[in-house]
Amino acid sequence: MVALAMVLALSVAGTASGEDMPAGTSAAEAAVKSAGKTGEITFPAGSYIVDMGDTSSDDAQLKPYGLIYDLVLNAKVPVYWVVNGSKTSQTGVDLTYNGKDYISGPFVISGDDVDDNVSSMLSKWRGYGVSIDGPTGTAVTVDNSRKISSVPRVVLDKQNGKIAKGYLVKSGILQNENATDDRVYKEKATPADLDSSCDDIYVMPHAEPTTATHGPLASFNKGGGYIWAGCHAVSYLESNTSGKGVDDGSMFFLSTNGLLIGDKHKRASGISGSYQVTGAASDPIMQFVGNTFAAHANGAEEIYMPAPGSAWRATTRVLETDPNQEDVRKGSSPGPAVFMAVGPGYGDYSNGMVMYEAGHEFKSDAGHNKPGADPGASRNAIRAFLNFLILSGVEKSLDVKAMIPSDATAGSTVQASVTVTKGTPPYTYQWQSDCNASFSDPAGSATSITFPNEGPCHVKVTVNDRCGRATFDTRLVDVKTRKGTVSWRKTDTENNPLAGSSWTLNGPDGQSRTITDNGDGDEDLTDGSFRVTGLDMGAYTLTESQAPSGFRKDDTRHLFTLDNTHPDWTFASGFVNSPTPAKVTVNGSKTLTGRDSKNGETFRFTFSPSDQTTGQAIRAGTITVSGTRSVGGLRDGLAKDFALATATVSKAGTYTFDAAEDRTDCPGDLACSKAGYRITITATGGTASTGALTVHASIARTRDDEGNTADATGIAKAAFTNTRVAQSALPLTGASEARNNTILGLSFIAAALVLAVLGAKRSRA
Repeated sequence: MVALAMVLALSVAGTASGEDMPAGTSAAEAAVKSAGKTGEITFPAGSYIVDMGDTSSDDAQLKPYGLIYDLVLNAKVPVYWVVNGSKTSQTGVDLTYNGKDYISGPFVISGDDVDDNVSSMLSKWRGYGVSIDGPTGTAVTVDNSRKISSVPRVVLDKQNGKIAKGYLVKSGILQNENATDDRVYKEKATPADLDSSCDDIYVMPHAEPTTATHGPLASFNKGGGYIWAGCHAVSYLESNTSGKGVDDGSMFFLSTNGLLIGDKHKRASGISGSYQVTGAASDPIMQFVGNTFAAHANGAEEIYMPAPGSAWRATTRVLETDPNQEDVRKGSSPGPAVFMAVGPGYGDYSNGMVMYEAGHEFKSDAGHNKPGADPGASRNAIRAFLNFLILSGVEKSLDVKAMIPSDATAGSTVQASVTVTKGTPPYTYQWQSDCNASFSDPAGSATSITFPNEGPCHVKVTVNDRCGRATFDTRLVDVKTRKGTVSWRKTDTENNPLAGSSWTLNGPDGQSRTITDNGDGDEDLTDGSFRVTGLDMGAYTLTESQAPSGFRKDDTRHLFTLDNTHPDWTFASGFVNSPTPAKVTVNGSKTLTGRDSKNGETFRFTFSPSDQTTGQAIRAGTITVSGTRSVGGLRDGLAKDFALATATVSKAGTYTFDAAEDRTDCPGDLACSKAGYRITITATGGTASTGALTVHASIARTRDDEGNTADATGIAKAAFTNTRVAQSALPLTGASEARNNTILGLSFIAAALVLAVLGAKRSRA
């Protein structure tokens, strides 16, 4: 580092106010001084800081400008120039990070704009000698900065423009003397070649301009064009001497009535210890460490001063002076004698800015052996020149403002647009991203953007005007993981909404959640309708965990998959819950009179559909009837209750059955019951509005035990009575009627045989 003792001794109480804007500042002045200003800005973690206070080499001081051009032109990444507007010395701190103070106008590359390409560029320029710190581990906030997103189109004067071209090479803006880049400069030009709409700054290191050769510079400046001049060209532009330079007074850019012509005044005093830095420490031109004094001590003109009767304009910022210059000291010039000055042409901020730097060429060894000389004077003078270029690019750049949402979700589409002011219409547009986003109109001023995947996404719109000036605006969009939704309906068998179910939703990575109708997890407050949000992309299984009261749970596994293309899933058909089947038991009663039932003796019954509708319901499974019961173990004269049949019904309706005793195996000594019953089973409910299914049975007697027609309703039980049949005189008690008849017949046959035998014996006798 350069020893700071001398720097600290330099007063910054100059006549120029830098970028101060006191009350009454015109709109034009405010526009120039605030061009590119961001106001308070926070650079996130992952940002990089270019240390412009590193004076260890020319490369550390100059190559950062090449980095800026590379980032802006090739990576289309903005660079932020941080200058503390309240600092009062050149070693005043512009920003602090991680305990380190940065001075001399550091440049910042925001972490929002850093991608692999930018990281590679930064690594490359580190190799060229640029001192770059980062990435930062925390955010850094500054009160203000100047956003650099465009570079000026420089026109180099035909006579000695190559001198300034050397500065572009030394800074790395151009790779070598033979490099050409229409985006950066054109050379070997005259003011007649200027396009006032498209060219930004005319650079004239040394020349002998006249009204005839350089007259167009006046209109170029009044049209907003910047001018940088050095050495002999300056006093020739602002000549007050007839026959010398522009002698018609048409180019008094920074003075009120001209400057002493170069061959009419003495050189600088050479007393460098008394030279003064008068520019404000916060002036962007003055962002270098030390002074430029020694850099001007060469060539035809190494200092400038007003002619008698003239003065530096009030708007001119006098940056460095020689208070002991002989012409000023002897009164030949009202002074001050200056090495550098800058201000709006003709004192009007509606015109372009003009800067003068004395000396023919800034060489690294120029004047370094003089007492008080700053060994970095030449690179400081080059930095001042480059700072002026940067300012012209910022002030002349298109004002591009992209309106893009700061966050989105993967798979979503957002609207974006861009507004453009300044520059020369018409404009062309190009939208790009680093995340494979798609644009509905990539060449329009407005477009829709669809983000395919989650993660940070830089969306950039580049705007070119008719002159080829390119400016861009980049916004970082936080594309969040797409969250999906699923919707479904729960209905009864008649497609009515059915409330009260609960569900289990299993998803990717073992996720599981419970959703209750109008409760946990359900964002649709309509009965029977479900909507679940915030779902990660992936495969899901939806199953019913609890059915509404009175309804049968659906065990079907409903599968679906969410992805960024189809993040929202709706089941088109409702999931149906059939009612929980209802059961009813029809009771019977069996009575045996005349005897007890014998061991193992049972009585069976029939239970059959009585109409076609009931038969169809049986076949469809709408109603099922358990196997009819048999009954035994009867005691004489005692009725025994039993379950005649159990019906299970799954749908509301009326079902009828006929019940009777199965007389196929009726014992012979009994008169089996011929009773008949009509059983009506009525089921109601089973819908969303009626609730659970209920069922009851009614019994009507249609025949009595003897088979006679009967008409009795409201019977609680289907009663059947078997009665023992009365027997003949023969001791055949207990036999059935058929058996008694058989025995009687056998008796007659036996008697006949006895009589036949007796008759045969009598004949032999």
